[in-house]
Amino acid sequence: MAAGLPVVAFADAGGAAEAFGDDAGLKVPYLDVSAMADELARLAENPAEAKALGARARQRIESQFASEHFFRRFHELVERDFGPVAAKR
Repeated sequence: MAAGLPVVAFADAGGAAEAFGDDAGLKVPYLDVSAMADELARLAENPAEAKALGARARQRIESQFASEHFFRRFHELVERDFGPVAAKR
């Protein structure tokens, strides 16, 4: 995703489909190798779609999973669940 490439993943296989959400990747049924091959072939035949999908994937990584965004959200979750966190110097 960070490389701007289209991603095809098996649903319910460990988080990839959740990472790309509804519009930044494609998911196929778990371990359905034929469906995976079909999606990959379809993307190979539709380079404009593949490029657009890859661009959305990269944008999603940059907006939601870059370290500064990730750690800010992690900090928010920790404070929500455990209270304010003071930095020690």
